[in-house]
Amino acid sequence: MTPLHVAAEAGHQHVFRTLVDGGCSVNSKTLDDLCTPLHLAAKAGHTRAVTVLAQLMREDNEAALVGVDPRGWLRTTPLMLAAQNGHSAVVELLLDAQADPMLTDKYFEGTALHQSCERGLTQVALTLVKLGGDNLLEVRTASGETALHKTAAAGYAETARALIEAGAKLDARTEKSRLTARAVAQLRGHCNVVEVMDSYLRELEDTKARAEKRRAQLAEANEL
Repeated sequence: MTPLHVAAEAGHQHVFRTLVDGGCSVNSKTLDDLCTPLHLAAKAGHTRAVTVLAQLMREDNEAALVGVDPRGWLRTTPLMLAAQNGHSAVVELLLDAQADPMLTDKYFEGTALHQSCERGLTQVALTLVKLGGDNLLEVRTASGETALHKTAAAGYAETARALIEAGAKLDARTEKSRLTARAVAQLRGHCNVVEVMDSYLRELEDTKARAEKRRAQLAEANEL
């Protein structure tokens, strides 16, 4: 670990440029988990440090080739670490700096959205979908799980509701077992998640019924 790593983890952005000018590489990685200074700042939630490091990486020819998506152990990115640890402000900063939310890790092939949803980090998930695109909702892990499957398996009803309202598909199924997110929640005993999904479906049916009734009334009025 270099002095720049130590400063990044502690959020001491005022010394970053001095350390880089003194020979520290903004793209250097730790020996154990292959983290760059940006990984450590993102994991710790240091917004200002992330901003300064992103700028320094843009100025470095080698670091600029990978942008703000350097890969650590198991191909983890700074965006994934920020998402895993609930730092929505850092997630927003990294996305604004062109971090790729579609990248997946090596082990489960999950995105930052999968990782935030399995931890019930609703605000992070909403930030990712809002700024990263709602197509993230359909990205699958190696076993075919969507973000909704992940949060259903973990039992986070609030996050499940937020994903559904953002456009997550309730009929999406895992690859081998062919389970919907509702089925996964039911198998895990997460009645709160099942109720959220059933409630949402009831609301859709009620809305549809009211719309059909209104159309019938208008048609009847036109015939008079």
